Amino acid sequence: LVVKSAYHPYLFGLGFLTRPANNYECLREDEWKPCTVKEICTEGIPSDQWRPVKDDEYIDNWVSPEKFDLLCEPKYKIGLIGSTFFIGQVSTILIIPPIADFWGGRKPTFNGSVLLLVVVLFGFLLSNNLYELYVFEFLNGCTFSGLIIIGLNYIVEFSPPRY
Repeated sequence: LVVKSAYHPYLFGLGFLTRPANNYECLREDEWKPCTVKEICTEGIPSDQWRPVKDDEYIDNWVSPEKFDLLCEPKYKIGLIGSTFFIGQVSTILIIPPIADFWGGRKPTFNGSVLLLVVVLFGFLLSNNLYELYVFEFLNGCTFSGLIIIGLNYIVEFSPPRY
């Protein structure tokens, strides 16, 4: 569990990354005034004319207009972020371990997964497109087999037999 929580801060923090703020302000008549999510979405207020109120409970996240602007997106698009991770996991869990055991070896497979994870994390930071986020989250799931399954076996090989 410690390995997983250190491995996927984006996955386990996904609830925080997709949580809307409690209060918003909209630019009306050249002045920031309180408004609701319903007003923002139904009136189609552009993302540069609304902002979250930064109070004690606010966390700057993917909902904000600066990142993915998820406030008015349908719930299935937000849910798909987490689902693409699990799709990536399932799609590689039966492929990567046999490759490591029979063809490539554990070290290159593990190193390749680490390299892919670095690319994915930079993708999370640099991307501002929701569809790119889906791709990076899928690739994030693809690294699970190499890092957790192969990585754990690789570490066990270096442990003394008495442990």
